[in-house]
Amino acid sequence: MSKDVGTVFSRSCEVCEGTSSRYISMPAGPYVRCLKCGFIWLENSQDRARSRGGGDYTASEDRMRKNQKLADDYWQKLYPYLSQLKPGSLFVELGGGYGFFSALLRNRLSLTAILIEPGDTGRDYASEVLKLRTYRSVEEARTAGLSHADMIFSGHVWEHVSHAVNFVRESVPLLKDQGLWCALTPNADSWKLQYAGKCWCWLSSDHPQILSPRSARFALNKSQLKVIAIKETIPASVHYPGVLIGLFSWLKERFKKEKLSRGHFTLSSQTSDQPKRKVGRLPWVRYFFCCLQSVALLERFGFYQIDRRFGTDEFLAVGKRKGCPADPSASS
Repeated sequence: MSKDVGTVFSRSCEVCEGTSSRYISMPAGPYVRCLKCGFIWLENSQDRARSRGGGDYTASEDRMRKNQKLADDYWQKLYPYLSQLKPGSLFVELGGGYGFFSALLRNRLSLTAILIEPGDTGRDYASEVLKLRTYRSVEEARTAGLSHADMIFSGHVWEHVSHAVNFVRESVPLLKDQGLWCALTPNADSWKLQYAGKCWCWLSSDHPQILSPRSARFALNKSQLKVIAIKETIPASVHYPGVLIGLFSWLKERFKKEKLSRGHFTLSSQTSDQPKRKVGRLPWVRYFFCCLQSVALLERFGFYQIDRRFGTDEFLAVGKRKGCPADPSASS
């Protein structure tokens, strides 16, 4: 079977169980988009297993600054729902890295904040420095008797896991009745993805799947959650410098190769008695890199409104645990 871009074929979607899919062009491998719900996933199951999702994601020290900045961004986007919580309410964060957001809620709203983080570096920091109660996994938290949470939140974790529905379904038992399950995640219906194709920043081997607002509805409903809100949001600028490094590194390497072919750089094949040419440091690449990071501002200027068929790079999904019929819009 051909894997050319745009090829339509029969492939079952784990989220909506649709059967029509098509290939899209991405550098990390053959990605597949479900034509029914818009869910995108990495086709190679081995590549998905090697991803950082499913408990393999480990926080590292170079993510500390980013984790701190995202805490304020999450606060602003979740405040309409956080404001409904009373002091002492139980808040659980899934994959929260170093736990800065959980600590912020504990300090500002007097919540009982718990972090579930598989990464040793982040979990140790949250436990020892921020004095948060932590667990390695949802299973470990359930074994320890954690339940009746007022809110569960995951910020940019959904795209790292291997199975979209299981990620939600496994954590729902931690919620109390009427408890909220919230997630911020990249948007598979992003206008940048439609127009930038393989240059879209979030489709990489670290992200084996990307949900659309439609597929998020299916995932929440399959997990016995009533959909409360699906809202497009604008990602924090701190997301972009990291995810664009690959593109800029590629540009830099292309420039180096061109210079090498013209003899502007020192070649490894030169002998010791040959005069060495000066190796350029490409200062303009650094400046160009800094300028292109402002691509994050494109959405703030409203460019995504040019084509309203698509959305921003991120969306917020909110569901409520309640014994009620599934949201009818998910099946429309």
